[in-house]
Amino acid sequence: MIRVNNLSIYCGSTKLVDNVSFSVKKGETAVLLGRSGSGKSLTSLALMQLLPKNLHSTGEILYSGQTFSETMRGTVLGMIMQSPADCFDQAFTIGSLFKDIFKTRRKKNDSLFFEKILADVGLENPKDILNSYPFQLSGGMLQRIMIGLCLGLRTEFIIADEPTSDIDCLAEQEILSLLQKTKNQAQSLMIITHNIKTACTAADRILFMHKGRLLDDFPAAEVHSPKRHPILKALLSDNAKICENSWGVKFHD
Repeated sequence: MIRVNNLSIYCGSTKLVDNVSFSVKKGETAVLLGRSGSGKSLTSLALMQLLPKNLHSTGEILYSGQTFSETMRGTVLGMIMQSPADCFDQAFTIGSLFKDIFKTRRKKNDSLFFEKILADVGLENPKDILNSYPFQLSGGMLQRIMIGLCLGLRTEFIIADEPTSDIDCLAEQEILSLLQKTKNQAQSLMIITHNIKTACTAADRILFMHKGRLLDDFPAAEVHSPKRHPILKALLSDNAKICENSWGVKFHD
C-alpha cells in the first residue's frame, strides 16, 4: 500500500529524520512508536506532503506504486491530527465544513449522509452536531468527527497522530475501536504514539523510532522478544516501573 525508501528530513543542513525506510500493507495497522521528539510526527507529515516550509525531505514515498499528487489527499490519504480543535475552521459549522470537504471528493453531499457518518462513530444527536461550531464541541467529539470523515471519504491509508493523547482512558478505548473499523474497510492505518500500551493494543506491527532513526520493525506480538533493540528494551523497562510504588499497591490495566 505505502512504501518509504530512505526518507530524510532536514531543517537547513540539520538532519531531523535519518534515512527511514518501511512499508505498510493494505489492511494492516502499523504503529510508529517512540519518545517525544523522536521524529514520528515529522515522518507522518512527510507522508502527507505537509511538512512546514522551513523543512525539506529527500528519499522516495510510493502509494500503491505511485508518487504523491494533490488529489490523493482525502481519497488515497487521510490524516487524523493530534489536536482536533486546531483542525477545524471555528468560523463555520460542522455541516458547512462537511459540505465543503465532500463537494470535491464524493458524490454524496447531503445532510442524511453526514448524519449517518456521525452516528457511525458513536455521536448522538448528529443533526445538532452538524449545526454546531467546532468550539462548541469537546476534543473527543472532534476526534470522532475526524475519524468519521476518513471513513466517509473511504480513504485508503489513514494516519492517526497521537489520537488518544488529549482524552480520558474510557474515551481512549472507544477511539481505538473506531480506528480499527478502518481495517474492516480494507484500509491501512498508521498510528503515531509514544504510548506503549496503545501500540501493543492496536498494532499488527510496531516501528520504533529514536532520535530520528528507525531502530526496530517487528510484529506487535514480539514486543518482549530478546531480539528487540536495547533502547526499546530500556523504554519497556521504564514503562513497567511507572506503576511501581512503595505502598505495595498493585495497579491493573
